[in-house]
Amino acid sequence: MNILFCTSEYFPLFKTGGLADVASALPQAWANAKQRVSVVLPAYTNVLEQVKTAKSIGTLTTPFADQKVEILLCEDFLPVSVVLVKCAVFENRSNPYVDEKGNDWSDNLNRFALFSFVCASLTLPKNILNIKFDIAVSNDWQTGLLQAYMHLFKNQSNKHKCIGVHIIHNIAFPGIFPAIHFLELHLPKSYFHLEGLEYYGQISLQKAALQFAHAIFTVSPNYAKEIMHSHEFGMGFEGLLQHKNNLTGILNGVDTTQWNPETDAYIQQQYNHQNIEKKQVNKFALQDKFKLTQSENRLLIGVVSRLTSQKGFDIFIHYVTKFGLNKNIDFVVLGTGDKDITALFKIIAQNYANFKFIEAYSESLSHDIIAGVDALLIPSKFEPCGLTQLYAMAYGTVPLVHPTGGLKDSVIPYSTDKIKATGFYLNALEPKDFADLFEQTQQVFDKKKQWEKIMLNGMNQDFSWHKTQKAYLQVFKQIQ
Repeated sequence: MNILFCTSEYFPLFKTGGLADVASALPQAWANAKQRVSVVLPAYTNVLEQVKTAKSIGTLTTPFADQKVEILLCEDFLPVSVVLVKCAVFENRSNPYVDEKGNDWSDNLNRFALFSFVCASLTLPKNILNIKFDIAVSNDWQTGLLQAYMHLFKNQSNKHKCIGVHIIHNIAFPGIFPAIHFLELHLPKSYFHLEGLEYYGQISLQKAALQFAHAIFTVSPNYAKEIMHSHEFGMGFEGLLQHKNNLTGILNGVDTTQWNPETDAYIQQQYNHQNIEKKQVNKFALQDKFKLTQSENRLLIGVVSRLTSQKGFDIFIHYVTKFGLNKNIDFVVLGTGDKDITALFKIIAQNYANFKFIEAYSESLSHDIIAGVDALLIPSKFEPCGLTQLYAMAYGTVPLVHPTGGLKDSVIPYSTDKIKATGFYLNALEPKDFADLFEQTQQVFDKKKQWEKIMLNGMNQDFSWHKTQKAYLQVFKQIQ
């Protein structure tokens, strides 16, 4: 099967969140299963600076005026081929979505429409790659228009046989733009209506994908239920999802080439489930790095996350304000996000010596924290899948999660099954629930045999991409 995977992020070339990890690992898993996979990515300036091989295979004309598009083929990540779309609109920006002040770029619609049009052009029977694709995958709003352009091409020619599917990584980002810009998309006017791109009088690129994709996926079974049957989670798309009735939830996996404590080059001491006591070396290194009390008996909780209200950290701040930070527990927090939350985290760090805050994105420090802490806090209000809880369990680090979306699918709570437990649940998003969670975690942590059982349960879970890719391929074969 020939699969075209269209994405705005791809690890290790460019990453702002979990999409990049999925865009790297899922195509690789398909390729390992003997599928032919091409990943298409904008040729951002920092991407071009990183690739070793980027051979030009030609240029494309598009209806987007004055935008010369060059197609580059990168073979750095074989057996997956990476196709780079080189155009001036993707160059010289440190972040493709927002400027230095965090404001959306004014040309986001035009740039990602252009990218989606080029991706759709690659699905034509005759294309610059000389590959006849069976399946074309769009991801979130950035490539949602791929499905609309493919629908247009199918209407223009019965020779267009490629099937379009879409993956929702987070439906809370619908890709909304003013209706006045619709003509800039170079779609027929008939596409701007209730059964097209129109979303409460505006354009939604996420809706374009939901409307025209042959099949829709999202990144966990529980999140699929939430967005299909709840306005709170569905963001106004729940009716459309029920009407289309083609949504499948498949839990993301762990890329063990990147996240494996037995081979991780970032961490101080490698280990596995058979010598889990070696994990303590990483804890001591982390305590030393951040000048925390060096003791294996002192509970150390980590955070590796975007620091936003969606992730529940506004409620965590309310907990600290109301109850004070538990002084018997140390915290190491790594992340960037909403300015009001990061500002308050800095104040907490000034007031509590046991709270260390690093406002940054760091791949290496992410590994150090997940390997070094005893538990990882993930208090999300909603979470399509979540990857850090999967990484945590692989490293024998116990996840503390609010049971929503993929967090509920992947973590077995101690409160309901002490034998099979892999983590703890934050029962509700109230300040007192944080206090109760930390108290319960501390109590079980002090019972070393019980705690080690939870650690080993997590490490023995199978969150491989092999299972995930197989579930996708089963649906692909059904719809061909």
